[in-house]
Amino acid sequence: MKRLSSLLFWFVAVSTISPIALPNTAMADTSTKQPATKQTPKDVGMTDSDRAMQAKFQKVLEQSMALQRVPAKSLTWMAPKQISKSIKAFPFSIDIGNNRIFSTVYLIDNQYFVTTPILDTKDNFRPVPDISPPMPIDLSISPSLFPLGNFPSSGSPNAQNTLIEFADDQCHTCRKWNREVLPLVQKEKNIRFVYIPYPIVVLHPNALDAAIFEMCAEQTLPGSFWDVHNLLNNRIELGSLSKDQMDSALKGIIATKTLPAAKMNACIKTQQPLAEIQGADDTLLSHTGIPNVPTFIADGHVVTGYQSLENIKKLFVLKSPSPPLTSAKKP
Repeated sequence: MKRLSSLLFWFVAVSTISPIALPNTAMADTSTKQPATKQTPKDVGMTDSDRAMQAKFQKVLEQSMALQRVPAKSLTWMAPKQISKSIKAFPFSIDIGNNRIFSTVYLIDNQYFVTTPILDTKDNFRPVPDISPPMPIDLSISPSLFPLGNFPSSGSPNAQNTLIEFADDQCHTCRKWNREVLPLVQKEKNIRFVYIPYPIVVLHPNALDAAIFEMCAEQTLPGSFWDVHNLLNNRIELGSLSKDQMDSALKGIIATKTLPAAKMNACIKTQQPLAEIQGADDTLLSHTGIPNVPTFIADGHVVTGYQSLENIKKLFVLKSPSPPLTSAKKP
């Protein structure tokens, strides 16, 4: 879902939190129900310190949501991820309205709580403006964790390299990359490219509708995804459309691209692709702690932000050619 140009977005960025100290009194807005909270079913690797920190984070999240009247529920913590020696990521999901948001808070040096802004957990959560935000590096994740066959792809499944993009159709950087670099990637015979939607629904209200629509297009008319995806990224400025205008634009695409209207409408109404999208996004977040788009996985190497084709190629694992077969010498 940010996801901002920085890695630090979280859902309350829609109305950036003003610095607040946690009071000992009740929530400021008692009319806002607190989200039900549950721990991840598998607490493998979880420590008592992790659980205590999640509890602290919970108070801050609830305080902020109450002040902003955010209709949140079902906050679920996932297993923490050690990003570096000094940075630990605490990913979570939360339902806001009809949408599920995946995000992360970070802990620096076991003291600083990173959201927007960075807060000091040992000093009444006061803002700390002079600490640089954490930027995870040298992360890796196996592409086999994702059901790549369920998402649109180009290139041969047996290509030497695999590039996965997690992106949001309303994200400016994602749209720029899709216009400028994606066509170059798709010309590379040695690259299999897989696109997985990662809509940041709070900052980009039309992103989820766009993701559902283009995935439904592929499911109802195989091979239509890239045409629809290019249209959404190159011809329609999603950020300027109201909900009604977005609905009209999508109906127009169904008509002009001769997509099967009845099947499309049924797929969109039931949000049929949503479970697959959420599952893949949840896997990325829980394993890397990254809630940023665009995020790329190049042969398992994880990077975020705009990447040139040259930078991507540098990440690919060098695969040595198999040694030639030699026949046994006759005695």
